[in-house]
Amino acid sequence: MKNCFCLVAFLIGLLFPSILGASETTSTAVRHEFCSLPIRPDKEIRATLLVSNPLKTKEKTPTLLVFGGFERAARVLELVKPSIPIIAASFDYPFSPPRRFEFPQSFRHAPEAKRAVQDTLKGIRLLKSYLHQRPDVNKTQTLILGASFGAPFALAAAAEDPDITGVILIHGFAQIPETLEQRLAQRLQPRFGLLGEVLAKLVTSIGWWYLEAPSPEESIANLKSHQRVLMVSAEKDNLLPKTSVDALWHSLEHSQAQVERVQTNGDHIQAGASSLIKEVSGLVTQWMKTHRLAP
Repeated sequence: MKNCFCLVAFLIGLLFPSILGASETTSTAVRHEFCSLPIRPDKEIRATLLVSNPLKTKEKTPTLLVFGGFERAARVLELVKPSIPIIAASFDYPFSPPRRFEFPQSFRHAPEAKRAVQDTLKGIRLLKSYLHQRPDVNKTQTLILGASFGAPFALAAAAEDPDITGVILIHGFAQIPETLEQRLAQRLQPRFGLLGEVLAKLVTSIGWWYLEAPSPEESIANLKSHQRVLMVSAEKDNLLPKTSVDALWHSLEHSQAQVERVQTNGDHIQAGASSLIKEVSGLVTQWMKTHRLAP
């Protein structure tokens, strides 16, 4: 049964395509920095930082940890066009699911996929600690942004670390097993009919059980009263069920955190959606300024 998670990981890769697209040239005011984070004795994560604060200033800078689609998370930084001084940081997820599921060969990736969840969460903790050691960082302005598949990781990190004062969820969702089940059933029903629904439920239920990952609902319940959350949802999200999106907001409303929800026009955020990315960037920047999470 444990091997079924590989299929779930494969489905996640399909459900949450990379929002990153081609790399863009960043502003000349931004410089790149890199650091290595040892998550295990035999493995490390290479993090990328985009530093937009002036080199000659005594003003402390807020930090923004950014996690996007399932692959190449660090490249999401190339879409960050900061209009305020900030240090944005990210790293690639330590696992790439097979883009084509093949039975039974793909099952060999299951243990690696499970371990990658904990490696990612540990990497986020290490990255935040590394940033807080910098003399130019304002430790009271630490934010994390999760877009699409990155949203559950952002919530999990904030739930266990009260130093994260702001959480930004871009087109996030709750009810992960149900969301994956619906997606898989849509693919299996044309071939297997009603049996496809049964198979979809079985595979996603066993896979989610094996994963042992914190659900968005569980993470939200552990948020603290001083933490602020901005949830950005899409008006016509054709990728996520409305029930999953509304369930995320319902959980946030009943949490201790200070929450706010805004809606963007159009569909789920995707690669190349430059106008949508610009709109979201403006919303996020304004929210940060309004709540004094950025200068």
